[in-house]
Amino acid sequence: DFYLRTRVEYPVAENLIRIGAFDSVEPDRTELLWRLPLLHDRLSALASAGGGNSRQLRAFFAAPERAALKHEWTMEDRVRSELELLGLTVTCHPLALYEPTFSRLGVTPSWKLPQMGDEVPVLVAGVYERAQNPWMRSGRRTMFLTLEDAYGLFECVLFESCLPACAPVVARATYFLVHGRLQNNRKRGLAVVVQNIWDLEEVLAKEAERETVVKINLTARRRCEEEVYENVSVSGRKRPPGAGTTAIPKKVGNPNVSKASVQRRVNLTARRRCAGGIHGETHGTDPSRAESGHRERGRRPFQRR
Repeated sequence: DFYLRTRVEYPVAENLIRIGAFDSVEPDRTELLWRLPLLHDRLSALASAGGGNSRQLRAFFAAPERAALKHEWTMEDRVRSELELLGLTVTCHPLALYEPTFSRLGVTPSWKLPQMGDEVPVLVAGVYERAQNPWMRSGRRTMFLTLEDAYGLFECVLFESCLPACAPVVARATYFLVHGRLQNNRKRGLAVVVQNIWDLEEVLAKEAERETVVKINLTARRRCEEEVYENVSVSGRKRPPGAGTTAIPKKVGNPNVSKASVQRRVNLTARRRCAGGIHGETHGTDPSRAESGHRERGRRPFQRR
């Protein structure tokens, strides 16, 4: 009905579907994108027929078959489409997608900053909002950078000492990861004095690459262990405790020690105990005295000459 009444262009209808304008009618955006070319062909047929009769209109309103395409639009897909088409996000803040990564990196959200003390080291992340670079009374340049995270705005101050290293990053990036000390007092207000600043997109890309490498290594390790311990009857090996997991394996016995060597050690220990008993009887009824006599002479008990 919308396509018939408005006669909008094909790209406009496609963009409206991608940003979720028809989610109340059909939540599956992939299904609507698949139906759009069919509706466009029907509208073209009606236009060529000079408006069309009732039969053509009924054919136009007849619901097409479902494509049965299984593609769920994730939160990241929706935010990406909104940023591409609208220049802003409606679903959620862009940084809300990376909260697990921020918690792992130790990033502090903006709502916690007023609760923290003065001169406390912090790590914050935000989207570029505005930047001011006025001259101060002292004649030095100071940049005031306003960033926004998923909870609100906060101020960052870059003094002249760190501007040569930080200004190129501020000029090229839109998302920032800032490390500095928190200024939280009544005299100067609430701000983050910047010590280091990085491009957040580069940091997230490196983190994603590192996680991918870790997953690949863990998968390769599990496959190798499965190949080694797959057939116990053929290889004769037993799966050690903790194999195939990230748990720290417990110390197990040496598999290279044979039963014969263990038996020899047992026999040698029994002979030494037996010789100790006989040696104690020759020096008296108390074997401890014989041992103490050996210690006094500076020689180990039962040591061969």
